[in-house]
Amino acid sequence: MDKIIIQAPIELAGMYLSGMELTEGEVANFWVPLAYEVKGAIASSIISGYKEAIENFEVAVYYGDSNCQRSILRSLR
Repeated sequence: MDKIIIQAPIELAGMYLSGMELTEGEVANFWVPLAYEVKGAIASSIISGYKEAIENFEVAVYYGDSNCQRSILRSLR
């Protein structure tokens, strides 16, 4: 199995990381929360799997402050 490392900055445009989730496919039927570890200014989550088997997975990274929330979606490739 491969180790897939998912990384995101802990701050984006003045908003701080509030969570990360994993899903499969373009139309998500489920979202799985990801645990992550912060080192410096980067949050990292490590999942195990075969790279060929997770090509259709996406990660959502959530940021927010008291006035705004932002989410960023990225495909795992």
